Amino acid sequence: MKILVVDDKPMNLRSAHKTLSGHDVTTSPFFDEAMTFHLNEKIPKEFDVVLTDLMLPLDGAMIHDCDKRIDLKQQIPLGFIIALKAISLGVKFVAIVTDIGHNALEAIAQGLVEANLGEIKINGGKAMIYHAELLKEEEDLVNLPCRACRENPGLCRRCYGLDSLNTGGEPKSSMFCDYCEKTNGLCPVCKGISFAPQPAKKDWGKVLAKLIA
Repeated sequence: MKILVVDDKPMNLRSAHKTLSGHDVTTSPFFDEAMTFHLNEKIPKEFDVVLTDLMLPLDGAMIHDCDKRIDLKQQIPLGFIIALKAISLGVKFVAIVTDIGHNALEAIAQGLVEANLGEIKINGGKAMIYHAELLKEEEDLVNLPCRACRENPGLCRRCYGLDSLNTGGEPKSSMFCDYCEKTNGLCPVCKGISFAPQPAKKDWGKVLAKLIA
């Protein structure tokens, strides 16, 4: 099958090629690129399947045209627009794929799925909202430097390992660092090891299986 995957996270685009092996996969990290080059009626590519992340950042020409009051770093639900465009072009199978607990909007989408309202039969095909299952194999996890303690690896970023906000480190209860109260001066994110596993990638293969079932 000819499949388009749109997601702004490089690790999810890499997993698309891994979990959709055997298919003709095209990936795009940008909303503007997907709409202009891959889902353009003037440049027909005839995809069988379009899988898109729900929340995507503004990019390309959209940044220059948007209202100045909009936070350009904010992700917005552009996946809905990609899905509607794909359906209008006759793509048979379309899925908007979310990350569980990513934000309030995706929590609403999860509610639709749980209520069996996340699927629509249309034009002889199917469109759906789906919470991605994640790859959990060890080889898909990469240890990266912990962002929470990158200036002082392994130590609390507020008290620098003193377990107290008093520069002298005296154990006054009113001065104890509340950020690392459970790790006693160590970084509460990585627990003092100074690195953290990279989040698991989306399993697009399971999304496709659910979509075409």
